[in-house]
Amino acid sequence: MPFSTPVFKEETIKHLFDNFKHSSTILDVGAGAGYYSKLLKHNFPNMDAIEIFEPYIGGYQLESKYNNVWNENILTFEFDHYDIILMGDILEHIEEGEGIELATKSRLVNADLKLIFNH
Repeated sequence: MPFSTPVFKEETIKHLFDNFKHSSTILDVGAGAGYYSKLLKHNFPNMDAIEIFEPYIGGYQLESKYNNVWNENILTFEFDHYDIILMGDILEHIEEGEGIELATKSRLVNADLKLIFNH
């Protein structure tokens, strides 16, 4: 689904504004219709997106909303150079074992990278 519930969106945005520099690099995983770009891009210009469902990229004009957009799977995507990874409404699409592997991948374990899950 390209849209998600607004539950905790305001809290997520406030947390980002209060705790991260505007120069932080953000990867929006499962960008859908580009909702986080609409909410954050004016304060965080370094936003990229990954969207596994290719029709959403053109259908929601994601390339005009993010600096870079990839049609890839987060499970195989290299995201080590980002400061913040936003994952809204994607965990239910990932098998449990793959989710655990993703959560323990690379810098996530070392806490260099901030991972924000949202519903």
